[in-house]
Amino acid sequence: MKLRSLLWLLRRDVFSQKTRLGLLILCIGLSSFLFGITAAAVSYTQRELRPQLRALFPESRVVLRPARADVLFLRLEAPRIREEMAEQVRALDGVERVLPQLAAAFPVSAILDRPNLDIYFETDVILFGVDEPLVEEGLGADQRFLPRESPDDPLPVVVSEYFLDAYNLGFAETAGLPRLSRHAVVGMEFQLILGESTIGLGEAGARPRTVRSRIVGLVSDPLLIGAIVPREELAEFNREFAAPGSQAGYAALHVDIESPEDFGRVEEFARANRMSARAQRDVLEGYLRIVRGVEMGLLGAFGIVALLASVGLFTTTAAVIRDRRPAWGLHRATGLSGFWVLLLGSGHALSAAIPSAIIACGGIYGASRGLGALVGETIADIAFIPGNPLALSWEVFAATAGFALLFALVPAVLFSFPIAAGKVQKLLGERSL
Repeated sequence: MKLRSLLWLLRRDVFSQKTRLGLLILCIGLSSFLFGITAAAVSYTQRELRPQLRALFPESRVVLRPARADVLFLRLEAPRIREEMAEQVRALDGVERVLPQLAAAFPVSAILDRPNLDIYFETDVILFGVDEPLVEEGLGADQRFLPRESPDDPLPVVVSEYFLDAYNLGFAETAGLPRLSRHAVVGMEFQLILGESTIGLGEAGARPRTVRSRIVGLVSDPLLIGAIVPREELAEFNREFAAPGSQAGYAALHVDIESPEDFGRVEEFARANRMSARAQRDVLEGYLRIVRGVEMGLLGAFGIVALLASVGLFTTTAAVIRDRRPAWGLHRATGLSGFWVLLLGSGHALSAAIPSAIIACGGIYGASRGLGALVGETIADIAFIPGNPLALSWEVFAATAGFALLFALVPAVLFSFPIAAGKVQKLLGERSL
């Protein structure tokens, strides 16, 4: 048989059952659409969310903090970590590097005044001092996080992305102020008021003064919430502004270890010195379990829908081929090979799969654009949502089209094969012929 004759025969077969063809397109299209949505979500977690979590919680890092205990409604904390304690941690076997996180021992507030943007607000801030390696991934292009060479230079500050979220989704939303993009924030200057609180919290040992500051980057580490300055600068501020008797020291030590086996040694040291030790790999594993749970939930929900849709798909395909069985049996008796019968069955599948794939891909694209118009701006403003979860890649569309094709071909081939492989004498003996 020539290909032209096969196409003529296929067109005649397909359009003889328009209602069933419509049912097939509905079943395959809906299942493919849900498959594409699920594939896009799982692809996002694999491509964006998991790498972001691994960057936030390095598996070779242990965070040491002063031990805490809850007594009734109070949380009591051991004294802050001293420099001599940090030196002892550096001397432990298996410790590669120790990055201290110095806490401010005095109240701090900040003023952001941008008349050209009609923005002005004053707020208390949490101030920490760290070394550049802790924030280098969040630094803007050509920006450095080093102590100032001159007191007249602006103080380099790295701001927590969650602080920016709080402004965009809270203060700006309620006060009717414009939101700030991450690109616009880097390079922006503001005033840090050392030794003063807007709500009267804390006590300073010197008269408040203002320091001109410049934002040089954004950091997403949840342990670095607030404003972050070079550690040497904050140590100098502590000597100047800390009130007599105030508790100065490190709020945390970020310890990089050589191998996971070294964690036990660091944990034992921490326990003996009234500190808590938490391996970031344990924190990472907790978040990854949540991600895996979400992925399994999405796949499970899709599996249930696909299973229900497959019942209708198999039933309709069986009815289509059952009705064409007499005609295909006669074709076999008149010389048509089994291979061409399989091509006829596959042609029925393709005639349903191709429009289904187009409809499903169009639906996925429309859903992505619609959600982007509704919540895209809000999602872009949330720091803990990396990348763009609504972005679609060509792989998602290719996987959706491939699923539609496979979902249609499997039942068509299964039901066509007995006709293609059956003996002609047996087919001729059937009453339906």
